[in-house]
Amino acid sequence: MAFEDEYKKYAAEGQGKAVADMYDAQTSATTTGLKAAYDQNLSDKQAQREKIGTTYQAAGNDMQAQYERDRRNLNQQAVGNGINTGAGSQQNLALRDVYNRDLGTLRGQESSAYTEADREIANLGVQYRAAVQQAESEGDYRKMAALLDSYNTERQQAMQRAELLAGFGNFSGYEGIFDSDQISSMRNTWIAKNPLLAYNTGAINADQYFKMTGQYAPGMAPAPTYGGGGGRTVSDSDVSRAAYAIGTSRPDEAKAEADRFIQNNPGMTEAQELTILDAYEHATGTGYYAPGQAAARNVAKSAR
Repeated sequence: MAFEDEYKKYAAEGQGKAVADMYDAQTSATTTGLKAAYDQNLSDKQAQREKIGTTYQAAGNDMQAQYERDRRNLNQQAVGNGINTGAGSQQNLALRDVYNRDLGTLRGQESSAYTEADREIANLGVQYRAAVQQAESEGDYRKMAALLDSYNTERQQAMQRAELLAGFGNFSGYEGIFDSDQISSMRNTWIAKNPLLAYNTGAINADQYFKMTGQYAPGMAPAPTYGGGGGRTVSDSDVSRAAYAIGTSRPDEAKAEADRFIQNNPGMTEAQELTILDAYEHATGTGYYAPGQAAARNVAKSAR
């Protein structure tokens, strides 16, 4: 499985999904905050825009009222000073020209105010979308980093559990980490290094154990051999192999194995029987001789 696919699968379930959901929630909270701020700023800007017309209308009204006052004063001065109608008309025309010029300037300022307000509103949208994109990008980065860290942690823990189980011949912990061929190779390597544990855990049978070690598996001593003339004898090599199997058995199995071998081989010599008993004592911790030392003990007992 490609890492990208494995990553997506991890993020969709279990601990990975919990991590992804947490960071998605954080990003969502950030973008929600940005939207609220944008809505508030947009509302403020729109309210300011709506005041432009009222503000400039009031200014235009004041300008017109001032023009009317100036025009009346000018006419009154002309009458008082005996200025003829033609000259007075020229002054009125000049006054109107000034009024129209100032009014045009005011209308231009109003138009510029609307343009600036629209520009600021548009910029709010651009800034908001950029902030959301940045928040989502940063959120995705943080989520990916957290998921990767969590994934590696879980994988490391899984490896540690798998290694612990593998020490006892259980390689199931490696499933999902390695493919079947790799797991099979690891199991075979472990069996080759630990044949006795592999036999005791059922990974190999007695025949496989013998082929690997050249020794009989615990509790699998060979059947007795039979001599000529009807008498039943047991070879020393068979006794030695049986003693080794008994001596390396678990204490709770050693006695049963020893009793079984002795009962099945009544033709054993006293020295051979002592060898089996020595092996039993070694396995149960009640004696001081390992199976390979049995001969020395037998010599000592015979001397007594």
